Amino acid sequence: MRGPRLKRICIFLASVVMVLGAVTSQAQEKEEFLPKDMRSLKTINRANGINHAEALVIAQHCLYKSPFSSKYLLSPQTFIFQKEDDRSYTIGFQARPEIQNDCSLSAVISKSGGDVLCQCQEESAPFVLKSGYLTTRDQKNIHYDHYKNGHKSVVILAHGFYNSKEAVLFIKMAQGLLADHDVIAFDLRGHGLSSGFFTWTAKSPLDLKSILDYAAKEYEKIGLIGFSLGAATSIITAAESEHINSLILVSAPTEFSRIDGKFWSMGMEENIVYNFF
Repeated sequence: MRGPRLKRICIFLASVVMVLGAVTSQAQEKEEFLPKDMRSLKTINRANGINHAEALVIAQHCLYKSPFSSKYLLSPQTFIFQKEDDRSYTIGFQARPEIQNDCSLSAVISKSGGDVLCQCQEESAPFVLKSGYLTTRDQKNIHYDHYKNGHKSVVILAHGFYNSKEAVLFIKMAQGLLADHDVIAFDLRGHGLSSGFFTWTAKSPLDLKSILDYAAKEYEKIGLIGFSLGAATSIITAAESEHINSLILVSAPTEFSRIDGKFWSMGMEENIVYNFF
């Protein structure tokens, strides 16, 4: 038994080193496209008012997740600030040189309570990203991104183990769904910007229920897509909730004791690349 177990441990450690190295390299290559300190979003969402630096981070974060992010430069040298009041800023971004047609985009940043609202406007195509926290029944703070494009239906994305709504996979999926549906992506407890500790599926249905209650106040139809741990959480929640109109499950585990570390050796490299890059 020692041999197989040692092999799994070595594969796990190697994968962690590979992910950390790749993420560092990718962050350096895409420095101009991403906010430099994503963790500052937690401070922004809870702060009173929005200062100059915070507004820039929020605007970059919003535009990066918008459907038209590929058209614009997000480096600090390419924006124009206009302060509306103590709680609002308008930020203009320059188009990339290779974009031939004339296009301009502005991001309006505002705050209400603990939520941050960013509206990107490109001609007649508005996009709103609302970020904030929802409190579960056991008093955990669940962070969410609400992609709003004026639809009557919404799709909720539930990520898997050791992942978050910030994964490229989920951002691209949200952008692709926006033509037909609004989207809500969130971090399960113990992941991303949410509080609490990771509990497999013991408590995670409470996180999803708080998102469903929030969505049900605004939408006639709610779809749910769950991946891995998020799929298992979705099954448990769907059995008890009346809010879910459609359900898609991807790689849902049915018996955790049978996983036995195999997910580290079967297609591990492809899975890492697909989720992070």
